[in-house]
Amino acid sequence: MTHIQSPVNNTMGKELKGRNPEARLITHPFSVLLMEIDRLNRCLMSKDAEIMELKGQLHTLGEENTGLKAKNASLEEELSRYRTKKNSSNSSIPPSQDPHRIKRTESLRQRSGLKPGGQPGHEGSCLEMVTEPTETILHQPGYCKCCGCDLTGVPAEFAGKRQVIDIPPVTPVVIEHQIYRKRCRCGHVTWFDISTLRQAQ
Repeated sequence: MTHIQSPVNNTMGKELKGRNPEARLITHPFSVLLMEIDRLNRCLMSKDAEIMELKGQLHTLGEENTGLKAKNASLEEELSRYRTKKNSSNSSIPPSQDPHRIKRTESLRQRSGLKPGGQPGHEGSCLEMVTEPTETILHQPGYCKCCGCDLTGVPAEFAGKRQVIDIPPVTPVVIEHQIYRKRCRCGHVTWFDISTLRQAQ
């Protein structure tokens, strides 16, 4: 803060007053000047305080501006998602409903000129039959499909077989553990330690 220094001090004024009574007329303008200097000093102090306050407000506004810029960038990024048309990559829309999806109505594979299926010389693989099945069921016709005659007493000839593999249903196995206790001749009752058993879930 800058202060204005007075060109005339109080000592000089007192010397002028002691020498001549008429010096009061001379010192009067100087006292007015001193009052003006004092007023200007107070004004400068007030302006300095205002400048410091404005600097603080400017710093606060700068921080708020930085925060608003970051928030604006975040909102712009979120808004861009809505500006972009929804598709299977940015929403739950299935790929079949994409607007610019190429519709493929037929296979893209080129024709090879061969028949479909396994080609001659190809070593096939399938589920082989077992030699000892778990159960064997005999299936014999009971009547003639041409005339309807009963074929119960007619001997049958083996014509072929098929094997069907079935997985039996899983059934739970429930085991009940009964806990007993025994009394010793000393009078103490001892229980079986159930912590060694796996408790039911």
